[in-house]
Amino acid sequence: MSTPFLMKCIFFAVIVVCCCDLRLAQRVPRKVVTLHALVPRHAIVRDLNRTISVKFQRSARIRLVRTHRNLLRQFDFRVKFTVMRFDSPEEILQAFCDTTFTTNTVTLFHINNPLFMSSRKASNKYINQLAHYLGLPMISWDSEFSAMSVGNSSRNIQIAPTLQHQSRAMLKMLENYNWSDFSVVTTQAAGNQDFLWSLRTVVHESQKQAAYTAAGVKTFRYKILQEIIISDGRNETDVHEELSKLVGTHTRVILLHSDNLESKYILDEAARLALTTKEYVWILTSAAMTRGSASVAYRGFPLGLFAISYDVGKNVMREAVETTVDIWLSALNKMAGNQTLMQTTSLEPVFSCNSTTQYWKDGEVLYKHLKDTVLRYPRRTEFTDEGTLKHTELKIMNVQKGTLGKKYVEVGTWTWKGLSMKGITWSAGAKNPPKGKPERYFLRIVTVEEHPYVIFRPHDHTGQCGHESVQCRAYQRDENKTRAVRKPVLGFDLWCTACMEPYDYPSWALILVFSVHATGTSIFIFEWLSPYGLDQGHASMREHKFSLFRSFWLIWAMLFGAAVSTDAPKGISSRFLANLWALFALVFLASYTANLAAFMITKEEYYDLIGIDDNRLRNPQTTKPPFKFATIPNGTTDLSIMANHPKMHQYMKRYNPPTIELGIQQLKKQELQAFIYDASVLEYYVGRDDGCKLVIVGDWYARNGYGIGFPKASPWMEQINSVLLEMQDVGTIEKLQRFWLAGACKKKKKKGLSSHTLGILNFTSAFILLGGGMVLGALLLILEHMYFRFGRKSLKKWDKKGCCSLISLSMGKSLTFEQSVMDAIDFAKKYKCKNPICETQLWKVRHELDLALIKIDALQKQLAELTSPEDTAIWKYNPDATRQLNGVSRRRGRDIIEPADSNSVVADEGASLPQNDNKRTGAVVPPSDPSWTTPKGNRKVDGKYYFGVDDSVEMESAF
Repeated sequence: MSTPFLMKCIFFAVIVVCCCDLRLAQRVPRKVVTLHALVPRHAIVRDLNRTISVKFQRSARIRLVRTHRNLLRQFDFRVKFTVMRFDSPEEILQAFCDTTFTTNTVTLFHINNPLFMSSRKASNKYINQLAHYLGLPMISWDSEFSAMSVGNSSRNIQIAPTLQHQSRAMLKMLENYNWSDFSVVTTQAAGNQDFLWSLRTVVHESQKQAAYTAAGVKTFRYKILQEIIISDGRNETDVHEELSKLVGTHTRVILLHSDNLESKYILDEAARLALTTKEYVWILTSAAMTRGSASVAYRGFPLGLFAISYDVGKNVMREAVETTVDIWLSALNKMAGNQTLMQTTSLEPVFSCNSTTQYWKDGEVLYKHLKDTVLRYPRRTEFTDEGTLKHTELKIMNVQKGTLGKKYVEVGTWTWKGLSMKGITWSAGAKNPPKGKPERYFLRIVTVEEHPYVIFRPHDHTGQCGHESVQCRAYQRDENKTRAVRKPVLGFDLWCTACMEPYDYPSWALILVFSVHATGTSIFIFEWLSPYGLDQGHASMREHKFSLFRSFWLIWAMLFGAAVSTDAPKGISSRFLANLWALFALVFLASYTANLAAFMITKEEYYDLIGIDDNRLRNPQTTKPPFKFATIPNGTTDLSIMANHPKMHQYMKRYNPPTIELGIQQLKKQELQAFIYDASVLEYYVGRDDGCKLVIVGDWYARNGYGIGFPKASPWMEQINSVLLEMQDVGTIEKLQRFWLAGACKKKKKKGLSSHTLGILNFTSAFILLGGGMVLGALLLILEHMYFRFGRKSLKKWDKKGCCSLISLSMGKSLTFEQSVMDAIDFAKKYKCKNPICETQLWKVRHELDLALIKIDALQKQLAELTSPEDTAIWKYNPDATRQLNGVSRRRGRDIIEPADSNSVVADEGASLPQNDNKRTGAVVPPSDPSWTTPKGNRKVDGKYYFGVDDSVEMESAF
């Protein structure tokens, strides 16, 4: 079987399937929807009717089976074509009654192309108004479309380039050639308000941008110099009167929107006013271009004129018809695929010419689907939220010389991607584009030589002005001239070295007198009452040396951080209060050190005048010596004081110096105590003063702004004001002020930057902390007594392993028996004899006690020998069983029993030594045998024998 035969079979199969699907779709009840086209009378109307009819033929429907199957199943779509012959309101209303209301029209299609077809009456706008009133969506190709005339609630889809696109193309062209300043000229032509609104919107957006980008590139900002609206563009008088406003101004770039006839009158008058020379650039909208041949320009248009244009011919109209049908069918197909939407949306608007017509609310659903439709063939078509094209292409036309006259030449294009230009003829045949601003300004300026505004200096050695200088003439100053002023006061600074300045005297008294002694006394009282401290005098002063003066010494040492030896308290409450005092001392030292540095380094003494109403200025004789102040005579400052404060003026005029420099010198020499003059001038001198000994004080008086005088009706006044406002907005004036007026010295004493003495209120929190610590210390003292009285016994039973010692050593010691013994010993030490007689008697008693104990030990040994005769051991000397210095034995006990030949016996003269004795360390009687001698290793001290005691053992330890 051949390949052509297979292709034919496949083709017929597709035709059969499509026809079957179409017939199946025709069997299902479908909604009738109609697209009503309204076009003006023109030779191209038949061609347009044929184009739109082809889109609805059976063959076209068959091609829609694969892409618009939902459309074929749900809708029976039709088209109605109406030619508007007269564009009268009656004809438009009749078309709506006869066709729109009777055929279930859901969308209108309207063409208005006066650039290609014949001009239409203004009544054609009635179509837009009726569609807006009924709520019908409308797709239009309208070169005169005005978004502002239909409102934001309009359901209009615009498939032609609008004035918004043209204005953006113009501004992009201005940015391309760095023409930031321009003026706008419009007439009452259709869309003039849209044109102005679009320009203002873009200019406002550019003004809101930062001056520089993140990369440091300066942003481009547009500026509209003037907006001129001509009421009648065909009236030469009106045109001349309005265009005269541009003469002598900075305007060099002019954007024009009018109709084609008005543009001729306007440019002819502009040529007579010399507004079409090589310095000027005119850019026209498409509506202002010459009608007829697309390449022929009006002979009165200047060379180099630009115009924005786009295709408006026969092919564009055909493409507009096809695009409209495709958009409409695609929107209906998308709606048909949503069953829920089809059930809730009514596509049968109720319109009638005989009864009240209702607004079609569901038309908004269809309008949104029309607006959201995106076409990719034959060109990409997409819409904004306002229903206008997102992407369009505009032509940049340029008036150049032709064979038969002037003609339009395409020199560039503008799309959403950007602007491209080439082959341009500039104004008056110039080779380079104009600057967009005047070439040079000629102004004669007169001012007063006064720093820092005018700094006069002679020429350099070459006879030229230096850098950033201009040549000027200097005239003798007339002292009767006035100048604008603001009046602060200057004072002379002095140094002081008062180390007591950081705090006022009540604060020093509260800190050094009350706080120190109150805290020291509280610590001593807490330590005296603490059971673990002095315990109300029961504790030994030898082991714990603490007193009231020692407490004061501790407080002072902690306050100033002195590295001296101190005695610390042992009580919990007293220690807690001592730690709080350390925190208080830390805050005190930190604040004192910071404020002392501020006072010793930056503290300045000056006459702190409050302003012109200060008592020292109003009554200078009340001070001794009298307070002297002055200003420059015959100035605005002097005249203002004379008018408002005549007594003050009468007093000060005797001290007025002729110049500012002399007044500053007198101020430094203390011949004057204050100098009153213009604030900006004084800021300049203060910032550059040698030694920075000048300071501005007091409030400003008689605030007057600087002014620039112009002749009456001068065109420069508005321009200078605009420039000043712009400089203020971008911060240029502030930068100039910081550069020229500010210096290395401070200009004015500002609140919060000077040093102030701290009072009690500034230190309240520290005193509250200290007082709270005393109260809390008293509570801790009560808890400490409760612990020693009630809690220690219970805690001792619970703490078998000594865990409390891991937490607190003092708590652990208070629970042990050893501590109790030591406390008893310390108690005994405290109550020992205070005189030698008592000590002798006490020693005698203790000696007798020792002898008695030795005899008892000897008797016990003898008893032990009777009971066990085999035991031949004796008592061994134990060096660990020593006596304290006061004679009280720490431990008496038996040690290891050794053989008798160890000679560990201590004998006392005159006492009998039993035979075969095992003695305990002590004084015993040596044997009566005269041949008995002291064995080796034994010692005799004070008539007593000590057996088994080597020379290396101290006798005090033996005792």
